[in-house]
Amino acid sequence: MASHSTDREVALVSVDTNSADDSKGIAFGLSGNLFLPVIASGVVSIVLVTILLWSQAFGIVGSVVFGALPFALTLLLVTTFFQGKPPHYAGDWFESLTSDGCFVRHSYGQPMHPLEKALKQVARRKSRKN
Repeated sequence: MASHSTDREVALVSVDTNSADDSKGIAFGLSGNLFLPVIASGVVSIVLVTILLWSQAFGIVGSVVFGALPFALTLLLVTTFFQGKPPHYAGDWFESLTSDGCFVRHSYGQPMHPLEKALKQVARRKSRKN
């Protein structure tokens, strides 16, 4: 018969894994598919620099600086609003800028409740009498 020893305790071991369900992966230091817009804007920047140099619209430095703007702005956007942030962070941030925290988009455009109107009128009449 097999005997079961109750004298020793078994410690549970917890191991963090990167299963495919939990991790979206990392490429070029950006998590998930965030590297795709950066690479696409890099290609756009290269094409733009090439066109500007070919057309001689700006000098060499001006063409490179102007052509690098799509790449730089996309990288700034991705690292500011998406990299390491919770889902929907960018949408929530822009919503906080455009709304005042009410359920409606612009509470100042909503009609005033009739009782509020009456209370303001009473307050105005009292202030005129004083």
